[in-house]
Amino acid sequence: MCPCRRKTRFLTTTHLIKATKSREFLVSSSSLLALFPMGMVKFFAFLWSVSLLGLKVLVLGKFVVEKNSLRVTSPDSIKGTYDSAIGNFGVPQYGGSMAGTVLYPKEDSKACKGFDEFELSFKSKPGALPNFVLVDRG
Repeated sequence: MCPCRRKTRFLTTTHLIKATKSREFLVSSSSLLALFPMGMVKFFAFLWSVSLLGLKVLVLGKFVVEKNSLRVTSPDSIKGTYDSAIGNFGVPQYGGSMAGTVLYPKEDSKACKGFDEFELSFKSKPGALPNFVLVDRG
């Protein structure tokens, strides 16, 4: 019989808490917990619940690629919104936005070589919006 005096053959967390408070031994015909004192039962119940919580966290973890949209405002020939993915090297700014000048190199558009070889400068002018280099992913 369970510690709550009901004739059940299973143990729940409520049973463990009630039995722990009354410092009884758990007696159940279908459980090995009857062999252990309440301190050990409480400890194993704690370990079991922590391990289940840990498994839940592992299951919820997944790799997500942050998808964005790139809105081009000028020139009119390429004006519009384009799907894109960012390659940020830091803490992502969820829900944020960036404004600046997008530069696309005509040579080495996949950025396989250093841009110093092509004598390109992507530095923004003082007081101007920052420059963003747009490269093709390969």
